[in-house]
Amino acid sequence: MAQTNVQAFSGDVAISSNLAVDTNTLFVDSVGNKVGIGTTVPTLAKLDVSVNDTSSVQIAMKNLDQNGRTGLNIINAAGQSFSIQHVGGPSMSSNTAIIENFSQLNGGIDFYNKGDGAYKFHTTDSNQERVRITNDGNVGIGTDSPTSNLHVVGDVAISSNLAVDTNTLFVDSVGNKVGIGTANPDGKYMYITLIQLTIQGSRMVHRMSRQ
Repeated sequence: MAQTNVQAFSGDVAISSNLAVDTNTLFVDSVGNKVGIGTTVPTLAKLDVSVNDTSSVQIAMKNLDQNGRTGLNIINAAGQSFSIQHVGGPSMSSNTAIIENFSQLNGGIDFYNKGDGAYKFHTTDSNQERVRITNDGNVGIGTDSPTSNLHVVGDVAISSNLAVDTNTLFVDSVGNKVGIGTANPDGKYMYITLIQLTIQGSRMVHRMSRQ
């Protein structure tokens, strides 16, 4: 396509007012010190990108060196950085996405959901849901409707000891013993400490049994 009104400059260019490229393809607000792409009224942030179409990506970055990473670095006032990166290339064995906090002091990553929705974790190309954290704090694995703090639908493998409320149920994975009412089962298979209180007429009968 032929270009018209093309100006060539060999030195610096100073613009003391707003800059508009094709109205709103690129707009620089010299008063508010903001840049708009797709808008002549950048208000959301220093860089305001606005579209009105069915696209799902508005900003894209690419690193052609597969030994490097494509990423976005966010630096706070203390100089501590938080990074979102993507590694990989045509001959690389991994194409992993990385979220990393490089802060050396009091670092952490907090996730917030201000509404009434849930956190959902999906895998596979079919986007099958694997884990859900509901707004009330319940965690579901294999279910999208967890009804307790941890709700698992499917098998559970535990490679170490199992304790339910300290000693309500205790499974000793080293000694291969099970204790009910004790966290130190000394029987070969099962050790039960049971205190039973019954009322017979006007008497209270106390029984303790061990097996």
